[in-house]
This record gives sequence, C-alpha cells and structure tokens, in this order.
Amino acid sequence: MNAMNLPGAGQRVVRTEISYALRVETDAHVRYFVEENPVLTRPDDTEIIISLPAPASGTDIAAELTGATIELSTGPADGSLVVLFGTVTVLSVPPSPDF
Repeated sequence: MNAMNLPGAGQRVVRTEISYALRVETDAHVRYFVEENPVLTRPDDTEIIISLPAPASGTDIAAELTGATIELSTGPADGSLVVLFGTVTVLSVPPSPDF
C-alpha cells in the first residue's frame, strides 16, 4: 500500500492548539487531531519533539504553525502522518502502536 494524500493541501492554518493533543484547523475546515507525540522539523533541520500533553511552551509552536499554508499532507502506509508547510517546516507523527 502506498502513501495516501490527505485533505489540506493549499489551505492556510487558521487555528492550532497544543495541550493533551495537537489540533490544527485550516481555512477550509480541515482538521487534524494528533494524540501521538509529533515531531516538528524546521527549515534548518532542527527537530522539536512535542511531548503530549504539552507544557505551556507548546504555545510557541502553535503560533509558528498558525498562518502557514499546507503544501502537502500524506498518510504513508505505515500509519504515520507527514504535513509539509509552505514555510518548509514539516510536522510528522509516528504511527500509533495501538492501531
């Protein structure tokens, strides 16, 4: 099974919340809800592991994603999630061992 393109490409992130989960919503009302610990890779290849539930520092990451445009969103065959933003930031979520 190959990667599956998911909705969201070309849409702008209008809301991001990080607490017990990572929630992202686009201007076309596509929503991502992540309960596994995502990794944010910045353009300089700095990786930030977002440990959920996230502490107050998660607000900075939420602000970084809000306003960004999603270039590509895929669900690879292994059950992970990869979202590429126009800022060349990548949000990746490992597959859950529960599914």
